[in-house]
Amino acid sequence: MLEQGLELISRNFSRKFGELDLIMFHGEILVFIEVRFRRSSAYGGGLSSVGVAKQRKITAAAQAFLLSNPGLRHRACRFDVVSVSRPNYHPVFTWVSDAFSTYA
Repeated sequence: MLEQGLELISRNFSRKFGELDLIMFHGEILVFIEVRFRRSSAYGGGLSSVGVAKQRKITAAAQAFLLSNPGLRHRACRFDVVSVSRPNYHPVFTWVSDAFSTYA
C-alpha cells in the first residue's frame, strides 16, 4: 500500500462496536482499510465477507476515530477492502478502493 502512495496514520483502532485495521492518507483523503484473510474461497473470498453488518461496524469505528481526532473531521473519507488469499501457498492481494459508501 505504501507503494501506491498511502501514508499510515494508525492501525488496529478498536472500540466495543468495531475495529479499523488500517487508517491511512491517500493524498488528502482519509482511507479506512479493512483487511480480510481467507485460507479458502469455499465460502466466498475476503471481499464477500464484508457484508452490511461488517460495514456498519467499520463505519461506527470510523465515526469514533473522527470524533477522537477533531483535526481530521472535515477530510474526505473512503472505505477500502484488501482481501488476502493463499492459493498454492502464495499470497494474493486484492485491493478494492472505495469498496462501500456510507451516508451517515
